[in-house]
Amino acid sequence: MFSLGVSFILFAVITRLHAQPNACSPKDPGPFLGTTPVLTIDVQEDAPLMTLGELRVHGVLGGQGADGMVFEVLPNYLFLNPEDYFNFVYKNNTNFAELKLQLDRDGPTAEMDDDLNYFSFTLKCSLAANTSNETYFDVKIFVHDVNDNSPQFGDFSTNITVNELTPVGTTVLHVEATDLDLLNNLTYTLRPRSETSRSDDMSSHFAIDPVTGDITISHPLDYEAMSEGSLTVMVQDDGSPQQSSTMMLTVHVTDGDDQGPVFVYPGCFTYLNRCLA
Repeated sequence: MFSLGVSFILFAVITRLHAQPNACSPKDPGPFLGTTPVLTIDVQEDAPLMTLGELRVHGVLGGQGADGMVFEVLPNYLFLNPEDYFNFVYKNNTNFAELKLQLDRDGPTAEMDDDLNYFSFTLKCSLAANTSNETYFDVKIFVHDVNDNSPQFGDFSTNITVNELTPVGTTVLHVEATDLDLLNNLTYTLRPRSETSRSDDMSSHFAIDPVTGDITISHPLDYEAMSEGSLTVMVQDDGSPQQSSTMMLTVHVTDGDDQGPVFVYPGCFTYLNRCLA
């Protein structure tokens, strides 16, 4: 009986030891045996400071016992040091990467080359009780886009000069906008002037292609009726929440030879240089 009791206790201890994962071992097995384990974390670019992303590693970061661990970021990261943006902490029985500096995924241009899409680095995990026992992880912290930028029009003339005899359907200007946010489709529209005191709105004489930004004449122009007017162009993205921008164009209509000769006699009532009676 004594022998059986000892054997049972030893079996229980051994089983418990085997049931406890080793510190510095990944919680998620990799796709291939013998490869470096990969840890991935997702975070939004506007996430508040102290946002936590789980580092799925067994053990206690900063602990001193058998399950205690020490993390070290190796200097093979690209461009940005992840330790400038994240602290590695142990909270609520879990290891985390904690955001300590605000993230902005969007670079200074609309090109994808200057965007901050992810941090990629190697993390060395050592046992606190035996720092020569090391495990290496490939870590990727993906920074997800938030629609926090309005599309902006490019640099081009805001003046349109067009002859009143220009045919309907003629393209008179191409406008184009860019968006720092990721994969947004832009839509262009002409917005009528809302101010009742404005009489120079020419939106009824023009149309804009919602995709290309080509502005065309949609209704014949009349220099004698309006020689100068304005157009309000709006560009809007399809993000959530939607962002938009507007710009004002000035239209100069030049005179064309569309008036035949008329007789003007002394004392007649004239309108637009014509005798009405």
